[in-house]
Amino acid sequence: MRHPLLVLPQNYIKGPKYLNKSLLDPKYYDLGALASNPFASALVETKLDVSSRTRFPKNQTIRLGVVSTSPPVSPDYPSQSRTYQLTPLPMIIERKHRPMPSSYMVNNNKYINYVVKSGKWRQYIPSKFRFKNDNAIGNRPQISMELGSEVYEVFVEKIKRKLQEQPPSTEPGMVVVAGEPGIRFEDGMVARIPRVCFSGEKSVFVPFSNEPLAMLILRFIQFQS
Repeated sequence: MRHPLLVLPQNYIKGPKYLNKSLLDPKYYDLGALASNPFASALVETKLDVSSRTRFPKNQTIRLGVVSTSPPVSPDYPSQSRTYQLTPLPMIIERKHRPMPSSYMVNNNKYINYVVKSGKWRQYIPSKFRFKNDNAIGNRPQISMELGSEVYEVFVEKIKRKLQEQPPSTEPGMVVVAGEPGIRFEDGMVARIPRVCFSGEKSVFVPFSNEPLAMLILRFIQFQS
């Protein structure tokens, strides 16, 4: 993606260059449908993967944050050290959640395992927790060597709960079934996810209007690709 032709393709196109307003006309694109389409929504906002220095669509990334893994500090020992860990944050961020320093990593299990094993995970520590003082080195965040498995469990827990809450619908959407992760577009859209995400049902229909769940399923499939 760093080749000049791919970075600035317009520089290599001869003739006048301008935006084609007619392509944005509703007769070409149903803007209302695009607003609720999880594929289109996944491309709206981008986030930087600090290791590769490449920007990816936000919904193709995993959000990482630093959490304390030690018990509350005792009033009798206010200077006692605390331990921190870089961990995956909830896949669906509710408005009520307080913002916290975080970074973003590509949503792919193989890539996550590579970053952890190679030591590149240190680049994902938010700047607030990058201590330069040698006395604070002990408080530097650590990471679980099983980060990929932790992300998998977060996906499964979220999807399983939300599939149980999904009511019947006749709106446009996709059928979610158990199987090898992937998507099939023949005879309607069918998304396959691991059996562990289901609570007994053989399949669940998920309308695109339920964007959080539809997007979560697509991200889970991408994570295992």
